[in-house]
Amino acid sequence: MGLLRSVVSKRLGLLAAGAALVLGMLAATAPAEGETFESLVDQARGKFKEKDYVGAVALFEKAYSVQPEPAILFNIGRIYEEANNVDAAIAYYEKFIADESVEMSQRDKALQRLQALEKIVEIRKKEEAKKNPQPAQPNPPNNTTQPTGDGNTQPQPVGPQPG
Repeated sequence: MGLLRSVVSKRLGLLAAGAALVLGMLAATAPAEGETFESLVDQARGKFKEKDYVGAVALFEKAYSVQPEPAILFNIGRIYEEANNVDAAIAYYEKFIADESVEMSQRDKALQRLQALEKIVEIRKKEEAKKNPQPAQPNPPNNTTQPTGDGNTQPQPVGPQPG
């Protein structure tokens, strides 16, 4: 009974810690009293200029929670691109492109960025494959040659034979 109580207690502790983490994250993205969309965007731009990419993303996400302006998604994609987080940049550019309220000219701009990043991913994968080549796997033979009764060799199929 003591073991069960210990396991339950640990699980409840982990659950409480997880809940606290989620609540903390929600509080971090919720705007503070007096923060407006414009003030959050201005602060985010300042963080970006200072190369504080984590801070810039957090502020842009807060701004987006206040006013879901699609340009924010593009900006977050651009920040991740600058921070060399290609996967996150691609995800945000895709969200931006998928937003039906975005003008076609702006979608084209994001699509160009997206295509460039996808090409970068492709090149990186090729380079990684060159650095860590996989050992060649020998191909099993489909046929073998076996001697016939007259001394000649004839290809013979491998495996069960009909008959």
